[in-house]
Amino acid sequence: MTSGPLFPEGELLHDAVSVYLSSDDFTAKLELQHRSCRNGKERKFPLSNGDWIETEWGIDGDDLPEKVRELIKAQYGDFEIVEIEEAEHHLKCIFYDVEFKRNGEKKDIEFRADGQELK
Repeated sequence: MTSGPLFPEGELLHDAVSVYLSSDDFTAKLELQHRSCRNGKERKFPLSNGDWIETEWGIDGDDLPEKVRELIKAQYGDFEIVEIEEAEHHLKCIFYDVEFKRNGEKKDIEFRADGQELK
């Protein structure tokens, strides 16, 4: 597992929004949500057995890398975008998680900054 600070330098835990603790398959999971001091956006910090898994926060479509926006327009133009998150994962590094919806069906796709879809 990659280790490091959960909060970028200068961000404080005092503005935590909520903390969730659950147990699934004998693995303790903790998810902390807080609002960033820098941009006011909510970030999530799920932990598994005390190890950092990923950090994710909601972003606007305009904040997606250009290659990702182009790919979405070309391949998913007939889908409604429900949610967009930027994430940093201990194995996947930085990626963009986009949730689409069409005719009641939801589809969640992860992209690298170069537009490559993650499986």
